[in-house]
Amino acid sequence: MGGNIQVSLSQNGEPVEFKWQGASYRVVEKPVRWFSRRQWWVEASRVQRGIGKEVLEVEMWRLHTNAGFVELMHPTPNEWRLVRTYH
Repeated sequence: MGGNIQVSLSQNGEPVEFKWQGASYRVVEKPVRWFSRRQWWVEASRVQRGIGKEVLEVEMWRLHTNAGFVELMHPTPNEWRLVRTYH
């Protein structure tokens, strides 16, 4: 799906709204957070030894929005990506 998106967070760090392709989407139920395995062999040609779990895991969120369900990836502190949509 792709592309960076702008995400607004609640005080406890959960997504409450995001903007993608000029539209705003509001989260209407409590989001679900989990961690998924990164495709490190695609993302980096070489990984330093001893970096830790950040190399292997990426934070994911499933959101129920006013327009359906979406999954967001949060690979770095300032980066969010839309991975999948459901209706």
